[in-house]
Amino acid sequence: MSLALWLIFAALTAVALFVVLRPLLPSSDTQEGAQSAGGAIYRDQLREVDRDLERNVIEPAEAEALRADIGRRLLSEEARRVAEGAHASPVRNIRAWAIGLIVFVPVFSISFYVWQGEPNLPDQPMAQRLAKPVEELPFSEIMARIEQRLKEEPEDVQGWTLIAPLYMQTGRYQEAITAYGTVMQLDGRNANSLAGIAEALTLASGGQVLPGARQALNAALALEPNNHRARFYLALGDAQEGKLESALSQWQTLRSELENNSRFLSPVDAQITKVEQILKQDTSAGPAPKEVQ
Repeated sequence: MSLALWLIFAALTAVALFVVLRPLLPSSDTQEGAQSAGGAIYRDQLREVDRDLERNVIEPAEAEALRADIGRRLLSEEARRVAEGAHASPVRNIRAWAIGLIVFVPVFSISFYVWQGEPNLPDQPMAQRLAKPVEELPFSEIMARIEQRLKEEPEDVQGWTLIAPLYMQTGRYQEAITAYGTVMQLDGRNANSLAGIAEALTLASGGQVLPGARQALNAALALEPNNHRARFYLALGDAQEGKLESALSQWQTLRSELENNSRFLSPVDAQITKVEQILKQDTSAGPAPKEVQ
C-alpha cells in the first residue's frame, strides 16, 4: 500500500477526531462575552445613578454611596470569576489534550498496524477468491459462491437445496425457511423441505415446537413416514407438552433405526437420557402431579 494512501487514512482519522472533539472545547469568546455582559450591567447601573442625580431624584451623598456599592459588587464579581477560573481546567490544557489525541490516534493506529498487521498483503478481490476450486474455499466463501449463483439463476433448485442447510448451520433461520420454501415453490412439496422449515421455526423460537412447526412436521411425515428429522421434533413437541412416555417411546424407536453417522444420534441419546431421569424421579417421588418444562 502506497505512502500516500496511508497519509489519506491518517488525515481522515484526524478530521473525524476534530469533528468529535470540537464541541468539547471551551470557547474563549464565550468567556469574554460573559465578562462583557457582566461589565455592561454594572455600567448601566452607574449610568442610572447619574441620571437619577441629574433629575434630583437622589442626593449627591446617596449617589456616591450607590456608586461605591456598585463598585464593590463589580469587584466581588471579578474576584468570583477569577476563583472559578483557578479551579476549572484551563482552556489551553483541554486544547492541548484534543490536539494530542488528533495527532496521536492516527499515528499510533498506523504504526501499530504496520507492526502487527500485513500492509504488504496483496489484494484478494471477491471475484478471484470465488474463482478458486470449491475444495480450497472456506465455508463463508462457499456460501457466497452459492448466493451469487442464486442471484444469477434464482430458479436453480439445486442451489436453494444446498444453501438451506448452510443457513441452518450459521443460525440464519429465517433465510433457511425462505430457501426451503423456494425449493418447494420450484420443485413441489417434499418431506425434507417441510421438516427443514419446522426445524428452523423450532430453533428460531429457542427450541420450542410451536403449532406452525408441528403442522409442517405432520405434513412431512405424511409424505415420508420415516423422516428422521420430523420424527425427532414431533417427539420433542410431545415431551414439551408433558407426554413424556410417548416421547420416550418415539425416541427409542428412532434410536434403533439410526445409523452411527446420523446427526440425530447424539440429540436422540441426550433426550432419552433426560426423559428417563425425569420419569425415574417422578416414580420415586410418588403419585404427586408432575410439571414438565
